[in-house]
Amino acid sequence: MGGAEVLSSEQQDLLTAILNRIIPPEGDLLGAGDLGLVDFVEKSVSSRSESRRLFLDGITEVEVAAWHQGASTFRALEIDRQDEVLRQVEASRPEFFNLLVERTYQGYYVDPRVLTALGHDPRPPQPRGHELPAFDASVLDRVRARGPIFRLVPR
Repeated sequence: MGGAEVLSSEQQDLLTAILNRIIPPEGDLLGAGDLGLVDFVEKSVSSRSESRRLFLDGITEVEVAAWHQGASTFRALEIDRQDEVLRQVEASRPEFFNLLVERTYQGYYVDPRVLTALGHDPRPPQPRGHELPAFDASVLDRVRARGPIFRLVPR
């Protein structure tokens, strides 16, 4: 991960569980955590100290809320109770939760495995991407018919 390491291995495990609740596995699609988005999310918040602090505080809040539910860890909770903890954290730390959800979606919906499962071609749109129709110059006929709409200024 280079210089982007922000989370301990325990926090990465916690984030994996959280991501799997934000986008849970469904059919052949893996959940966001099982897809390996922890690195993506961690790198995306590591570049700015404000987002890094916000993220670390939010992750800690999840673990504390799980502890208040009587569990030793978030992962030890049943799925319904994990969702309840995440709703509590969303209410108490909306800025953190919005950042987390945004980064999760950004990473998830560009993953080639997800794009393929959704029926899209995972290759980048350019340079071999979308074919554009040939330019139809007749669309400019009305503009050309108006003539110049500027004044020539002598030099």
